[in-house]
Amino acid sequence: MTLGAGLALAGAACTVNSTDVPSLTGPSEMALSFLVNATPDSITQDGVSQSSIVVTVKNASGQAAAGVAFRLDMLVGGTPVDYGRLSGKTVVTGSDGRATAVYTAPPPVAAGGDTGYCSPSIFSPYLPGTCVTISATPIGTGFFAGVNSQTVEIHLVPLGVILPPADTPTASFVVTPTPVIANVATNFDASSSCGGQVTNGSCSSGNVIVSYQWGFGDGATATGKGTSHVFTSAGTYTVSLTVTNDGGKSASSTQSVSVGASASPSANFVFSPSSPVVNQQIQFNAATSQAAPGRTLVRWDWNWGDGESGTGQTQDHDYTAAGIYNVVLTVFDDTGNRGTVTRTVTVGAGNPVASLVVSKTGGLSISADARGSSAASGATIATYSYSWGDTTSTSPGLSVQPKIYGAGGTYTITLTVVDNFGRASTANQNVTVP
Repeated sequence: MTLGAGLALAGAACTVNSTDVPSLTGPSEMALSFLVNATPDSITQDGVSQSSIVVTVKNASGQAAAGVAFRLDMLVGGTPVDYGRLSGKTVVTGSDGRATAVYTAPPPVAAGGDTGYCSPSIFSPYLPGTCVTISATPIGTGFFAGVNSQTVEIHLVPLGVILPPADTPTASFVVTPTPVIANVATNFDASSSCGGQVTNGSCSSGNVIVSYQWGFGDGATATGKGTSHVFTSAGTYTVSLTVTNDGGKSASSTQSVSVGASASPSANFVFSPSSPVVNQQIQFNAATSQAAPGRTLVRWDWNWGDGESGTGQTQDHDYTAAGIYNVVLTVFDDTGNRGTVTRTVTVGAGNPVASLVVSKTGGLSISADARGSSAASGATIATYSYSWGDTTSTSPGLSVQPKIYGAGGTYTITLTVVDNFGRASTANQNVTVP
């Protein structure tokens, strides 16, 4: 699990330091990320001007995370120092996932003193003033404690100094993948936005974007340079992006996004054996069913056509009576879309086939040979029974059974074979002895 952390600023800002949070192990539902804001982040160094420091924490689902404690520190030039005042150095997020404090500027530099210089961004020249870094570090006993701090800088402007006006930002974003399909995540990337105006395809403004606000046209909103959204219904939506730079100026851009209906899954299955018989286990396999791109099959429902049903990608089923059955498979994807297929399964009676060959072996003796008898697939011959036509019988008998008659004559011999499911079949043959 990786904890991501980011920064968002408003106003005229000094350099922003962002440190990636190291990877941690643990359940993904406990992943957190936090943002640090200073509003405004450019104030006059007069001993009374103030900036609101807000730490916003979200869990892995993007919901506000309450009860997360942070330690706030002040630094100048990377060195911890109390330069100004914080209303509190330990803050805890509330039910809205926000922890707040107020920073008050220090008294002005004495006349003739060194006010220092501060660069609002990597594109800007140094400006008079001091950059005070506010560092937020998670504390406590939870796994979130002790990860790297996140910082925001406040530009302290000396008395009498007027900063150059901020540029108007440029809002721009890209939508992928296309075409956009309902119930499939769509990505929105505002990396092409600029803190000022784009000149000859290049962004070289001294201002930086500190806030990205998205509206998806279906009531949903989001923040951040990059985000994703799932449209649950087909239609045309106006997606808006509003960016605000560190000079407090904003700009917006909109795109019309056409969302197509998500495709239904395709149901399919095979079964074996292809010519089953009564009481024989039949294997049904729906692994060849397919979900639409971006979707996942989550349920397979079977109707066997004999009043019974089953659930699962693979199933075994047998029929207690011969006949023709319509097997219906319905598959569902993770959005509830369904697909159905019906196949006919013909179930045979499965009776064995009796075969009888009688040979004379001399005098009144004969041999009855039933080895040509056969059972249906999945079954075996369990017993051989013989009725000799002279009021006597042998049951159970052998597959090759000898017989000696007490007197000459013509006799009708009947063979009955029974398989291991109790299914029977008979065969007759006449013999005359001697």
